[in-house]
Amino acid sequence: WKRLAIQASKTPHTSILGDEDDVTNSQKELIHRATFIMLSALTILAGAVWGVMYLFLREYVAALMPFAYCAIMGTVLFTCVFRARGRYEVFVTCQLCCILILPFAVHVALGGVRESGGVMLWSFLCPMGAAFFRSAEESLRWFGIYEAVSASLLFWDLWTAAGSHNGYSNDIGHADDGVVTQLYFLMNILGLKSIVFA
Repeated sequence: WKRLAIQASKTPHTSILGDEDDVTNSQKELIHRATFIMLSALTILAGAVWGVMYLFLREYVAALMPFAYCAIMGTVLFTCVFRARGRYEVFVTCQLCCILILPFAVHVALGGVRESGGVMLWSFLCPMGAAFFRSAEESLRWFGIYEAVSASLLFWDLWTAAGSHNGYSNDIGHADDGVVTQLYFLMNILGLKSIVFA
């Protein structure tokens, strides 16, 4: 993994990560990059397993999302790490975008937070990854996007739960239970993630 990090970090003008007089910082950054590349490769394998699982469950639209993730990140990993030089930043940006968007896409494909088993929680790896492997400032931007998309989808689930029993006056209690459950999901997911990130 260290060799891959060196390869991804090389440019025509630098032999490893920058000036050779700053060996300590370079080695520390190299470890960070090697770790990120290794974790990214593991998430590609996890995406393949997830896709196969959705296929067995006959959730064909949902299965497209993890397979798309594997195809995109596999291509980016091969291009930016194995083939090109100095493309590490491109690789990181692609990984953070994909790990943010695709779990939300599966959430929509399966019909909501309850039906998807809370798959949208995986998107939290994006701001956390940015916090560990980029900078605090950048992680705050990713976290803002994560919270905005999460809130939008959870409010949509709440709205559809409230409207799903419209016109059925004899089932008001059941409709209220669905709304309350969705509201709990909204509070718990956003509240917990905000505390953990802070």
